Amino acid sequence: MVDIDTNPPTRESPLIGSTRKYVMTSSMDMMRVFVVYAPFRAYLIAGSVLLAGTLLLGMRYLLMVGFGDPARTYTPSLILAGILAGLGFLIVGLGIIGELQAVNRRILEELRLNQRRKVVLEGKVMAQVTYQTAKRPEELESCEK
Repeated sequence: MVDIDTNPPTRESPLIGSTRKYVMTSSMDMMRVFVVYAPFRAYLIAGSVLLAGTLLLGMRYLLMVGFGDPARTYTPSLILAGILAGLGFLIVGLGIIGELQAVNRRILEELRLNQRRKVVLEGKVMAQVTYQTAKRPEELESCEK
């Protein structure tokens, strides 16, 4: 029988530690991509959640005022509904701005691509780059002579 030994760990593993952590990081990456490439839809979903809360609180306020205890005040529900409505419309507005920026980015990418194609078709070189290997200072002096 041969004994097999293993070395002790020298550092922490660079791999993801758990499945939960992997799912969390992957879902955050997917959400970022979704917000970058479909900003209006992403912000519309978030704004709709807040606006739905506004609708529910507004209906609750109306029901409580109509059928509730007349001695109680229900203004906190109304204030919260107003705050949620403001935030909901703000987020939808940010989605519109994000969509305009995404359209602008797409147009700029297309213009840049067309400009590169035009340069290539005309046979012009945009920039000429020469690469040299690294040399010692004494070698550079002998090359210059």
